[in-house]
Amino acid sequence: MSTNQKDKPSKRQKFIQGFRSMFKFPKSRNSSPARNALPNPSSSELGSMQTAATSTPSLATGNEVPRTTVRDTSSLLPANKVADTGDDTGTRITVEVPMDTAQPTVSLIHTSSTVMDPSVTPLILGSHASLAHMTTFQPEALLIPMEADGGGNSSAAVSQVSHSSGTLMRDGLQLAWNGVQLLLEKAEKSLAGTPFQVPVGIINTLIELKNAVSDNNDELDSQIRRTQERLSIIKDVSDKNTGSDELMKDFAKKLADKLSDLDKMAKQATWKKILENEQNKSKIDGIFKYIDQQTKDFQMRLALKIDQNTEHLQQSLNQMQLDNWPCSDRAMYDTNSDDVQTLSRGLCTPNTRVAILEQICHWAQDSSFNSPQVFWLTGHAGSGKSTIAYTIAHDFDEGNGVLKTLQASFFCSRQFQNTRHLKHIIPTLVYQLAHHSQIFANSLLAADKSSVNKQLTKQMQGLLIGPWKQCMQSFTSDLPPYLIVIDALDEIEGKAGAEFLKELLMAIKNGHLKGLKFLVTSRPDPELAELCNSFPPDSVCRLQDVSPEQSNDDIMTYLHSKLSVFQSTSELEELKKKANGLFIYASTAVKYILLGATLGEQHELMRQLLDPPKIIKSSESPDLSEATAPIGALYHQILSEAFQVPKNLIPTRLKILHNILCAEERISTSIAARLLSDAADKDMKERADDLVKKLHAVLYVKDDKVFWYHASFPDFLFSQAQSSEICLTHLKNPSTYDMSCNLPSHHALLSHWCFDIMQKRLHFNICNLPSSFLDDSKVPGLQTCIKEKLSGVLQYACQHWAQHIIKAAPEEHKNILFKIEKFLGIHVLFWIEAMNLLQLSKQCHLMLQQVVDCIKQQQKENDSYLMQNINEIANFAAYFTSSPAALSTPHLYLSALATWLSDSNMIWGWKKCFPSIPSLIGERKLTMFKVKIVQKGWITCVAFSPDGKSIVSGSNDQSVRVWDASSGAQLQKELNGHTGSVTSVAFSPDGKSIVSGSDDQSVRVWDASSGAQLQELNGNTGSVTSVAFSPDGKSIVSGSDDKSVRVWDASSGAQLQELNGHTWWVTSVAFSPDGKSIVSGSNDQSVRVWDASSGAQLQELNGHTGSVKSVAFSPDGKSIVSGSDDKSVRVWDASSGAQLQKLNGHTWWVTSVAFSPDGKSIVSGSYDKSVRVWDASSGAQLQELNGHTWWVTSVAFSPDGKSIVSGSYDKSVRVWDASSGAQLQKLNGHTWWVTSVAFSPDGKSIVSGSYDKSVRVWDASSGAQLQELNGHTGLVTSVAFSPDGKSIVSGSDDQSVRVWDASSGAQLQELNGHTGSVKSVAFSPDGKSIVSGSNDQSVRVWDASSGAQLQELNGHTGLVTSVAFSPDGKSIVSGSYDQSVRVWDASSGAQLQKELNGHTGWVTSVAFSPDGKSIVSGSNDQSVRVWDASSGAQLQELNGHTGSVTSVAFSPDGKSIVSGSNDQSVRVWDASSGAQLQKELNGHTGWVTSVSFSPDGKFVVSGSYDQSVRVWDASSGAQLQELNGHTWWVTSVAFSPDGKSIVSGSNDQSVRVWDASSGAQLQELNGHTGSVKSVAFSPDGKSIVSGSDDKSVRVWDASSGAQLQELNGHTGLVTSVAFSPDGKFVVSGSDDQSVRVWDASSGSQLQELNGHTGSVTSVAFSPDGKSIVSGSYDKSVRVWDASSGAQLQELNGHTSWVTSVAFSPDGKSIVSGSNDKSVRVWDASSGAQLQELNGYTDWVTSVTFSPDAKSIVSTSHNNTLKPWNTQHAMWKCTDNGWIVLSSIIHLMWVPDYAYNALYHPLNTLIISSHPSYHIDFLSCRFGENWTKCYVHYIL
Repeated sequence: MSTNQKDKPSKRQKFIQGFRSMFKFPKSRNSSPARNALPNPSSSELGSMQTAATSTPSLATGNEVPRTTVRDTSSLLPANKVADTGDDTGTRITVEVPMDTAQPTVSLIHTSSTVMDPSVTPLILGSHASLAHMTTFQPEALLIPMEADGGGNSSAAVSQVSHSSGTLMRDGLQLAWNGVQLLLEKAEKSLAGTPFQVPVGIINTLIELKNAVSDNNDELDSQIRRTQERLSIIKDVSDKNTGSDELMKDFAKKLADKLSDLDKMAKQATWKKILENEQNKSKIDGIFKYIDQQTKDFQMRLALKIDQNTEHLQQSLNQMQLDNWPCSDRAMYDTNSDDVQTLSRGLCTPNTRVAILEQICHWAQDSSFNSPQVFWLTGHAGSGKSTIAYTIAHDFDEGNGVLKTLQASFFCSRQFQNTRHLKHIIPTLVYQLAHHSQIFANSLLAADKSSVNKQLTKQMQGLLIGPWKQCMQSFTSDLPPYLIVIDALDEIEGKAGAEFLKELLMAIKNGHLKGLKFLVTSRPDPELAELCNSFPPDSVCRLQDVSPEQSNDDIMTYLHSKLSVFQSTSELEELKKKANGLFIYASTAVKYILLGATLGEQHELMRQLLDPPKIIKSSESPDLSEATAPIGALYHQILSEAFQVPKNLIPTRLKILHNILCAEERISTSIAARLLSDAADKDMKERADDLVKKLHAVLYVKDDKVFWYHASFPDFLFSQAQSSEICLTHLKNPSTYDMSCNLPSHHALLSHWCFDIMQKRLHFNICNLPSSFLDDSKVPGLQTCIKEKLSGVLQYACQHWAQHIIKAAPEEHKNILFKIEKFLGIHVLFWIEAMNLLQLSKQCHLMLQQVVDCIKQQQKENDSYLMQNINEIANFAAYFTSSPAALSTPHLYLSALATWLSDSNMIWGWKKCFPSIPSLIGERKLTMFKVKIVQKGWITCVAFSPDGKSIVSGSNDQSVRVWDASSGAQLQKELNGHTGSVTSVAFSPDGKSIVSGSDDQSVRVWDASSGAQLQELNGNTGSVTSVAFSPDGKSIVSGSDDKSVRVWDASSGAQLQELNGHTWWVTSVAFSPDGKSIVSGSNDQSVRVWDASSGAQLQELNGHTGSVKSVAFSPDGKSIVSGSDDKSVRVWDASSGAQLQKLNGHTWWVTSVAFSPDGKSIVSGSYDKSVRVWDASSGAQLQELNGHTWWVTSVAFSPDGKSIVSGSYDKSVRVWDASSGAQLQKLNGHTWWVTSVAFSPDGKSIVSGSYDKSVRVWDASSGAQLQELNGHTGLVTSVAFSPDGKSIVSGSDDQSVRVWDASSGAQLQELNGHTGSVKSVAFSPDGKSIVSGSNDQSVRVWDASSGAQLQELNGHTGLVTSVAFSPDGKSIVSGSYDQSVRVWDASSGAQLQKELNGHTGWVTSVAFSPDGKSIVSGSNDQSVRVWDASSGAQLQELNGHTGSVTSVAFSPDGKSIVSGSNDQSVRVWDASSGAQLQKELNGHTGWVTSVSFSPDGKFVVSGSYDQSVRVWDASSGAQLQELNGHTWWVTSVAFSPDGKSIVSGSNDQSVRVWDASSGAQLQELNGHTGSVKSVAFSPDGKSIVSGSDDKSVRVWDASSGAQLQELNGHTGLVTSVAFSPDGKFVVSGSDDQSVRVWDASSGSQLQELNGHTGSVTSVAFSPDGKSIVSGSYDKSVRVWDASSGAQLQELNGHTSWVTSVAFSPDGKSIVSGSNDKSVRVWDASSGAQLQELNGYTDWVTSVTFSPDAKSIVSTSHNNTLKPWNTQHAMWKCTDNGWIVLSSIIHLMWVPDYAYNALYHPLNTLIISSHPSYHIDFLSCRFGENWTKCYVHYIL
């Protein structure tokens, strides 16, 4: 078959579809009632059909023309055309193509198990086919001619066939009737018994009429044919479940009515006779035209109903959640005014604007191809445009005489922010479109909805054009055009209305918005008018061109409707003349007149209008245009009457009016008045109310906000060209007064007033937030409090002060700067607080940046410091609002301010006012990053736009993305096209284009605003590594792995130069500032300078010892900076090539370098994860910016030099403030994940292995690095010390095992043999052998001294992850991904045990117990299991981890097991019982990969993916002192009043006194004959009291140790004693369950307090001596009145005996210790529990507060003493940076750079490449006391 013939099927299919569409064949035969109505043909008729076929030459059986094989082309018909009856009936089209011709012949074979209907004859259409046998047809019997390639007569036109037989029309009418019949059946009930029932024989009537017409009336014939085709579609639509029964019934009635008329005519005579009468012919023609129009209307209404199906629509809307869109409810014509503040609008008065409304309605409903898509209604202010637009929107929404096609509306107005800004138009229109059209809503689901916050072009493309084009594919042709109304486009701020219209017209011109029509209204603004001048006349209405007669008639009609009392007077006629065609005049006049309460008053006001007092002479208002002069005169009169007050009162009232008109949002009269005077001045508000009342004709109040009726009123006062002087006729000496408002000057006034209000009203904790532990959303009644504390005028000032500064006259700025500077003192913090409470804090950064940009325009040298401060506050605001801290306003101070590391005087001043916020203490201070941008792939390159507002980034995900530099929001849907990683990006100098290079060897140029690809530059034969624009933007330079540098023409894409010379990959290129030179860096370690025009090499700069990764020119072109794999940054002289500086400091490859715009600084990024800033002249390091968690790949300065952007493989882009922060120290460490750690046998050293391929040795006490062992060429996975500590073994992904000298770091052995990564290594107990496990599934044993392989143990079927020797060295245990643990004979290699099965995930770590009897294993199944080493039985399963267990180890005594996990925790377990001994040790921020006990078992070391090594106290946590001396249990301790001494009592019967700082023993007091249970100092520190098992209480001299008193009376053991605060009394508790009070000097008993039901164990006085606290074996703590003995509180919570109690120094808290091993802190007044301190492994025997209340000291049954931080002893840090107590109490938030290396309570050491941080909580105030963090300090 020829190529041409291969194309035939598509042509044929098109022909079939075209033919079928002409006859509108039903889509489903199964549903057709006519299917069985026609009988099948007889066999004789079938025979005649075959004869007819074979008599045709081309079809004759004996024809000698060769033929092709018959092809079954049933697929060309819809699937339901074949075998749709369920039996053997089917239809097949066959194509027979003779070999000698391109002309095919088509046959249709109808197969049936029954006899075919004789009336059905195959219809054969072709050049040789006879039509003689055609009597009628069904679509299934249609044979279609195939078009021949050669043309000629091989194709017959369907129209010719149709005219050749009347039977075709009959069949067409039959098909149309099928649909009509279904329709009528649906409407049958409503038609029954009415005149609308259709005659049964109507089909025959129609056929007879058609036959008669076709003979003698072509025009009528065509009309009937059109009607038939229109009716034929009814069947398709009527079967759809649209819920439109009423619609169909209405149509059916109209149709039945007209068909009945035809039937009546048919009964009068034959059609031939009837048609002889011209009147009858005209009537018939009218009937069919009516049916045709009604059918068309029905189609459109039904299509609308389907698209607006509310049930399906709501499903789509629910998925989109559009309610959060920034759309403007106020802008919609039909906004519910009860819910949203909006303007008052109304419909045109009936019988007015008739011709204009008809013109617009006709245009809106015209669906013809040539009908314009935009209609422009224009006219002067007040001519009635908005009322007309409102009427059109209403009618097309309600369907008042028109189709309901209104889809959206936007009524612009300067009175609201969201109705005057361009950014709200598209989101609002799209929001409404989605609510009206289910097809559009479905398309919008897949759209890039991030476009909602982008520029107009991107909004238009992403939200409207893209989804609309997609939904157009689903729209039917029946749908009428949809209408969108946009009113008052000239009121969009900044004349952006013209920009919108220009974008809209461009989209329409490009054919993107077919099916939408836009009614746009505006004043005849020149820019808008220029865009609309080319519109055709039928799509423009200029109200100024409407005839005066028509306008006056409409105004008269309006006046009659509104002023009925004047109906019979000539006054209305005179008023109409004054209006001069302006509806706003008439409307304002009506409001003015109707102010009269009586008819007489209204007549009087009418006379004043018609014969006004002489306010101005006509010659005094020459600036009023002829069109608007009447309304200007009216405004003069209204203002004059409103200001008839004493002249000294006019200025205040006028300022109130100007406030109303100039405010950034509509305000109340109260706010308008209080902006002048913030005092609660009732008189001022009354003045404002009175003024608005008098101006009722131009102003109105709605929802307590003042609005103007029409924009012409404020325009009248703002326009300096118009005379606005009024005449004060009421004065003794009449004079004039200027009403005009200088807008910029008044904005300056408003900014002053805003600052005065904020300075006066803002203060710390303005809403009395009760606790820092509560998020704002959980504070009861907060919204009510906000309304009370943040008055309307204060809210206005907070939200709009910046806009008033921006709009103020430039010459006024200098007067505002003083107030800004004062505001920055401390009130700016209170402003951020208020904005956060109002949930508007994200605006703070933008407002401050806008102010900076505004001040820049008039910048003077002395303003630079102020601008620097505003910039820092803007950055601080962004830092706070983008953090979780913003959820709780107190953390503006407790978290954001506390962690903002800046040394500026302003920040120092703030912190002086907040002495009780936490202190973040670290080894260095960091510059804060302002914005963090996260995306899916590694960031490989970044660059600022020339204006600094945008950032472009490239990624290994093959995309280029554009971001907003201030907010971090993505501006463009990613720019896709590259097929490899994007390696380099840059903006063009004008910011309009972006260039990118990629591993796909191409350079691409993009449009920065739309994202469209402009050019693809091909030519490189290797990856493109670097790209840059020339300074003039005309050229692009690129560097490539193909060793070349190429220069391209940026507009055409042509290659201009190829610069060759480098001997290896070119990694970086850049133009010189003058564009004459190009610099390039290469992996050949050289930097080269080239002539940009000729391509000649000018310089070769040598010096680097590694690949050069990045190069750049200085701004003056005199210097070049380069960064290299040799870890250095170098500065070169561009002309001589001499090296000027070598900057050292980076610890890994330098990947990117750049000069600051002033050339004074250099920024560099490195694989060491840091960004560094250097002084370009001296080479000194100025900054080290840490925060990235992986390689930094790209850095750049912002154009103003104030910010730095960096990109990293951690998938983030970060923006940093470049102004402050000096490097103090750098602790070097691993630069990638730490995978394995171990202690040396003596515990003094730690070894660690890392993915950075190094093994490092550390000092365990100081954290100092002792050795760095390099040699592995792959990731280091496992390390271990030899038993003597002299050697270290390591395993690596490089498949080798290496042995190192631990002291010198020298490599002793390299053991090769594994064929996969080595995952685990260990020494034998005697140090002579080494065992290793590998990914090659083997375990190998090596000779440690010679390196020879001794054994290869095979058996595992998965990766071997962990190996260990037994303590006697005779056995080896291994764990594997095959989920088994195996035990091997170390000498023979035989497997000793059948594998130990039980784990359900990979076994990751195994170890023997010290006695060799047990094995512990960890697994990905999150469990730790203990096994019997000899039998293989499972002894324990330890559960608790929530992530894979990565490492396990026994303690040296075998009693404990430690495990590390991917859940970032370390856990300690009891080896025998399986119980968890410690609450998990939290602090790591990455997976814990390795854990080990120190040789003495007291410490645990852990390594983690967070790159740190941490050391933990294995038993308790952070211990400060341990005091030894007592020979038995310590039972009681107490501080001396001066805190310098500690007294303790013991079961060894002694009382001992200690030095609190050194721990030295000062005294030993002996005398008791039983265990000493309690001790206490007297308030003056001179005496000590003790209680004992000998039932006595004794008083001692603290300095000499002499006994002063022995108090007897208790009948049981004395368990606790205490002095009263004045030292005059002693209280004691006893096993006799009583508490007794004694006179300290005489020894007499004063009180006996009873109530406890168990032994009293501890007693204490409150600091004021009025209360006593006691603890008991009955588990309770009780509080007593010291004078009366009454019980005040019973504190319950301990689960075992209470052993010790004490008051805090302020008496507000009580601390208690218990046998339940806990220490608890209570509120003394309420009895509520405040803290539970856990950590002891034995009973708590004694507790007390330190004198400063900052610490609690406690002792335990295990002879140890612990000091605790009272408030924050056991905190944890969550993944999002919150430091929490008890998992729910938020203490503070810290940024990620800090919490990644933050000391946690149980850490004793952190070894990390990042600086480590402590948090000082000692003086902090949290919770209900948080407000005490602030002290008022005058700055």
